Amino acid sequence: MLTDYLSVISKFVLYINSTWEIAWVVLSVFGFVITLYAIHILSFDKVQKSEVKQFEFNTSIFSFYVIVLTIVYFTEGVGLVVQDTFLPDIINSMKDMAEHLQDW
Repeated sequence: MLTDYLSVISKFVLYINSTWEIAWVVLSVFGFVITLYAIHILSFDKVQKSEVKQFEFNTSIFSFYVIVLTIVYFTEGVGLVVQDTFLPDIINSMKDMAEHLQDW
């Protein structure tokens, strides 16, 4: 549902003859506003109720290997995003490459 809103916003910005840079700025501002709204909605009460049980946070699950695996998984995701978004745009901007890959 949120992706539908983002698609409509980006299409509208591009429809009014703006550049993709302006579309990214508008989408970033929209994302910032949504983030602030989510923080406001999910903010916790200042006073905790006494009937709520407190559990200790178990830090033993974060071994060295789990932290390394998390970092590797994050960097793989970032690499996938870069490959899927920027590489096609770079290839399409090269006229010789775009003509060669058009049949592929």
